Amino acid sequence: MHKQLLTLCCMAMLFSACHKPASLKPEKSQLLKDQKMSALSEEGDPMPEGTPDDTPIAETSIGSAGGELTSTDGKIKVTIPAGALATSQNISIQRISNTNPMGANKGYRLLPHGLQFAQPVTITFSYDEKTMNGTLPEALGIAFQNDEGVWWALPVVTDTAAKKVTVNTTHFSDWSLFKSMELLVFLPKIPTSGSTPMYVFCDDDLLAPLPIAGKAIRERQLAAEPYIVEWLLLGNGLLTPYGAEAIYTAADYVTPPVTVSVELSPKDGKQYILKAKIEIVKLQMQVRVDGGAWKSYPATKPASYIDDSWYMQNVSRPGAWDLLYITAKVPKSGGRAPLSDFNFVLWDNSPMKLGIYYKETELGPTLISPGFIEVSANEDEDQYIFGRFEVEKAGETYNPTVTHKLEGFFHVMKAP
Repeated sequence: MHKQLLTLCCMAMLFSACHKPASLKPEKSQLLKDQKMSALSEEGDPMPEGTPDDTPIAETSIGSAGGELTSTDGKIKVTIPAGALATSQNISIQRISNTNPMGANKGYRLLPHGLQFAQPVTITFSYDEKTMNGTLPEALGIAFQNDEGVWWALPVVTDTAAKKVTVNTTHFSDWSLFKSMELLVFLPKIPTSGSTPMYVFCDDDLLAPLPIAGKAIRERQLAAEPYIVEWLLLGNGLLTPYGAEAIYTAADYVTPPVTVSVELSPKDGKQYILKAKIEIVKLQMQVRVDGGAWKSYPATKPASYIDDSWYMQNVSRPGAWDLLYITAKVPKSGGRAPLSDFNFVLWDNSPMKLGIYYKETELGPTLISPGFIEVSANEDEDQYIFGRFEVEKAGETYNPTVTHKLEGFFHVMKAP
C-alpha cells in the first residue's frame, strides 16, 4: 500500500508538467552533435518537461568577456568564461519542477534553450542539510534533460566544505541536482503516534561508481535486499524494517527528532550508511480567554482549502463539545487578514460561545471585532499549516455586549 501511495504521488508530480514553447527548442542536431548521444532515447526513460513556478527569473546580458548569473533562490550559478560567446546574449535562469526520476529539490531551465558555447561553461549547484537528509555527498550528481526528454548524468566535482556540486557543459538545457542513492522518508515530519514509510532507493541495483555519470537516468528502484546490512533507530519510537523498506512509528508524546540509518554493502565493495531525520510534532489548536490559562485541543481533523479559504476545527464529530472553529480567507501559501465575515474564530465552550461579533449596546448594530488571523503554509512544510489569531472583542452569544479577548495558535495537518 505504501508503494502504491508513493507511486501515485510521484506520478502526480511528473505528469502535471507542461511543455516549453516550441520557439525555445533547438534543432535536435545541436544537442546530438554536442554530446554525441544519438541513442539516448533508447537507453533512458523519457520524462515530461518541468513546469515553471512563481519564483522570479534571474536575467543578465553576457558577452565575449564572460560573466556569471545566479538564480534568484541562490541554488544554482552559471559561470561563462571569456571566449565562450562571440556576441552578447541575454542569459536567464528559470526555476521549474524537477522531473528527473532521482531528482533533488527544484529543476532549472537555462535560457536560451539549446544555446551552444565555444568554451565549456560551469554550472554549480548548492546544497544544504535538508538536501542531504537520507543521502551522502558522493551520491549527488548533476543531469540535464536532452531533446528526447531523457535525463543524462554528467561527471561532477563535489566540494563538501562549500557544499557545492559543479559540472561543465557546452550547451543550455534543463538541469537538475539528483541523488543516486537515498533513504527516502515519505513523511519527514509526523505527529505523535503517527507513522511513515521509508524506502532505500538507488540507481541500477547499486552499480559503482558513485555518483553515476555518463549514462541516462532511469526510474529509480528499491535497493536489492542482499545489499541491506542493518537498519538502526536512534531515538524514541518503533522501527520495523522489511528489506529495503521500513515503517517508523512515533511515540505518543513529543520527542526530539529521531534518526533512522541503514547500512548498505553494494557491489563496489564500499560500506555506505544513509541517515535520515524525522521530526515529531504535536498537532493541536490552543486558545485562551482574557489572558487566562491556555486550553489545548488535539487537531484531529485536517485543514481544508476550499474557495480561497482555509477551514479548520479541532474535532471531526458533529455536536462535539469545546468546538474551536477557524476560517481564514488568505492565499493557499498563507497570509494575514483582518477579521471579517470571511475571517473569523468561533469558540464554543458551552455554556459560553464566543465569536468575532459584538454590539456596542444592546440596541446598536452588530460590529466586527478588531483582530487578525495569520496562516503560514510554507512550501517546504507541505504536510502542515501553522498560524495564530487574536480577537480583541469576542461577543458572547447570549450577551453580545459582554466581550472577551480571544488568542490562539494552531498547528494542523493539511487535508490530502
